[in-house]
Amino acid sequence: METTTITNTQTKQGRYATVGRSGNSKKEGAAAEKKARNEAKKRGRDLHGGMELLDLDFLLDIVENADGTDEYDMTMRKLGFHELARTGRLSDIDSLALSYVCMDEDGLFDKRMQCEAMQELAARTEQSLGN
Repeated sequence: METTTITNTQTKQGRYATVGRSGNSKKEGAAAEKKARNEAKKRGRDLHGGMELLDLDFLLDIVENADGTDEYDMTMRKLGFHELARTGRLSDIDSLALSYVCMDEDGLFDKRMQCEAMQELAARTEQSLGN
């Protein structure tokens, strides 16, 4: 808890002179956030889940947006794809975007991305055939 030390009063002006503050606001902020999260879970709400949805939406938007082909766009698309692969969320990517990665007519993607996209498309095909 942050506290302020009052050292002397300035009677003519009706004010107090403050010398310093004590307390650790970072620890208190983290503790308050943790407490709010625990209370939200008790009420049946998950505050962190909303951030996960925003994260997923952001990554999918980057990967599925196939308009830009400059170096920065491709770097962001690769990083987004690898993050989705790392977290096991390739199944959320649109099939057209996956097929764009697989075909790679312009030579923009690495082999690892192509293989992961092909595996995901093969799994979807197998599932749709009922095998």
